Amino acid sequence: MTSVEKYFQCSSLLDVHKRLLDTYEVTQNKNKLSVSDEFLLRKNHKFLWNDTGSELSWDEQLARKYYNKLFKEFCICDLSRFKENQVALRWRTKNEVISGKGQFICAEKKCNVGDHLRTWEVNFCYVEEQQKKNALVKIKLCSNCSVKLNYHSKKREIKKAKKNLRTITKGKHQKINKSAEKSVSSPESSEPGSSNVNLNEINEDSLWIQSNEQIEVKSREDEMEDYLNDLLC
Repeated sequence: MTSVEKYFQCSSLLDVHKRLLDTYEVTQNKNKLSVSDEFLLRKNHKFLWNDTGSELSWDEQLARKYYNKLFKEFCICDLSRFKENQVALRWRTKNEVISGKGQFICAEKKCNVGDHLRTWEVNFCYVEEQQKKNALVKIKLCSNCSVKLNYHSKKREIKKAKKNLRTITKGKHQKINKSAEKSVSSPESSEPGSSNVNLNEINEDSLWIQSNEQIEVKSREDEMEDYLNDLLC
């Protein structure tokens, strides 16, 4: 079970996906002005509510960030001509994004396998607003479709990055403890002329507070990135 599944108490990443989209939908509806509200605000020269997300909960921020990444993160492909070295790509539709096609279900348009998917990075050339654009996108394929995609040339496989913040945190704490031990000398081992440190006067919290504050801020940001990594790789 991944960390994001544990956090949301879901049995699969697809269930997490559905919950985040539900959260996003609720958040959008909650912050949406009715036509009459907007008209009255403009008429009376009131400030419209901003949509910076500063008042969103952590879960709502995660849902928004996740939703914004979905539409141009994964592609649907047609591998029917793979032996001719021709692979067709297109962006996912909204219904496909919601259902998880191309993310939790194989991205080949006719394949519905949802187990043991592998993520590949490909260059997608497309036209948007009459301009040609290129983007590196992800294609999630089952084992058989992965073989077809790589039939002529091996594509780069994307694997989930593993981070162990607890280990890093533990290491920092150990380092602080060791430095604290060196700075505190006991009365028995002190030499004449040296100044002893009264252990009772040491504020234990002062050894931890600065490091813990930095780690807490960083860990929440890293935690969100880890959750997105679980869902988008």
